[in-house]
Amino acid sequence: MNKLSFSRFIGKTVTDIDALSPTILLSEDAYLIIGCSWRLRSGDTVLFGCCEYKEETTHLDTYNKLKDALAGKKVKRISIDSPISDLVIEFEEDLFLQLFNNSGLFESWTLSDNDKYEIVSLPGGGYSV
Repeated sequence: MNKLSFSRFIGKTVTDIDALSPTILLSEDAYLIIGCSWRLRSGDTVLFGCCEYKEETTHLDTYNKLKDALAGKKVKRISIDSPISDLVIEFEEDLFLQLFNNSGLFESWTLSDNDKYEIVSLPGGGYSV
């Protein structure tokens, strides 16, 4: 695997969230595309996750909660659980966005800074830089 570095993402803030994937836009043209199971937790409590986000009756409310929770928050730390490439992004105020690689056929998430640096979870586990 290639050398993995998250330092370029630390300190960036959430500027917007696209409702579809969701795609989380960060300052300085960085972004996170989520195509897998995920949850947002505060400390040891799950606030909400992809189940509520994908459900038609709760999507809009969950989308708004996600935007409210993460808007303007800075990325404090990022870690990856190898070899499966589950991703955890810690934000200010004890908020943790956890992404779970859950497909043997499709990429689960992409983290990029639009400066020729991109980390992609691979189908079945692992990642590529």
